[in-house]
Amino acid sequence: MIIGIDRQRQSYLQMNARKEEQKNGKAAYLKLDLNAGSKFAGMKLDETKKICDMSISGGTKLNPLNPSAKVYTEEELEEIRRKKREEQPKSTLVDGVEFTFEKLKECEAFANKITSSFRMTGGSLDYEDYAKMGIASSIMNTYAKEKLNEEQAKVVHNSIENFFNTGIKKEKDRQKNDPYCYIDNTEGVGPTGELNKYYAVKSRWSVKEAEEFKAFVKSSGGSEYDKESLCAHADYIVKVGATEQSASNAEHAQKIRTLFQNMDIMDEASVKNAFEQYEILMTPVYKAAGLQNSYFDTRVNEIVGDDVKKFISQIASGKAAISTAGTKVDFVA
Repeated sequence: MIIGIDRQRQSYLQMNARKEEQKNGKAAYLKLDLNAGSKFAGMKLDETKKICDMSISGGTKLNPLNPSAKVYTEEELEEIRRKKREEQPKSTLVDGVEFTFEKLKECEAFANKITSSFRMTGGSLDYEDYAKMGIASSIMNTYAKEKLNEEQAKVVHNSIENFFNTGIKKEKDRQKNDPYCYIDNTEGVGPTGELNKYYAVKSRWSVKEAEEFKAFVKSSGGSEYDKESLCAHADYIVKVGATEQSASNAEHAQKIRTLFQNMDIMDEASVKNAFEQYEILMTPVYKAAGLQNSYFDTRVNEIVGDDVKKFISQIASGKAAISTAGTKVDFVA
């Protein structure tokens, strides 16, 4: 028995594998069993080389370390991998509805794209935000109609609605649990007497916050009159509170959200009608907040126009996202 035969055999095996790779442009892979070395005990070197040659170049079932093991070429290994992939499950159930993993991934990516600008973390939500929620839902419904079956469409519709409803609840919970926040139902407040009809949430400052603000005002520039006015306003917020830009009229907010939910983003007439109805719904809101439309002041029209520009951009981005859903093209926010 030659003690060094195993090392020589392995070296020879590697050398022949490299030659085969250079010759055929591919590697010959072996399933090695290092515990099988004893099978070569007492064999002459030339016999070992012969087995190595047969196993590598001949593609037989002989393997120098395990004669019963098959020698795999690159093509054979790829076929094995392909079969393994085919054996893996290709779909899953979401709320009892089947989605392929590929389609589910596409849906999640699309939903993230059209909701990425929303910060549903408990902050104030204005009526404009409810309009944007409705537009996002309309975009999702259009995507689902084109890309999914009816059952899958219901799942993704419910998903985005739950996302927005959860965000709205977080805002209400925050207002409810904030000791400096309260609802003011006093009638006759504001230029039209309807401020509290649409913006009833008031937020007070703590004495500490007010004192810190007044100290900042006094140390900054400006006239003494302006400083005194700002400090007096801080004291007022401590006692009475300031109006929070939060859509407190839930019925009115939902009406705006539903308006855009039912809008067909692919139909120009439907979109135009939604914008016109939005102006009608928002005019009393903006007037209650102190904005007016007159010969010298068209602030309501200007603000509504600014809102509509944002909506047009959101719809255009949604259309682009639908057309590229499932591809690697980035969504334009």
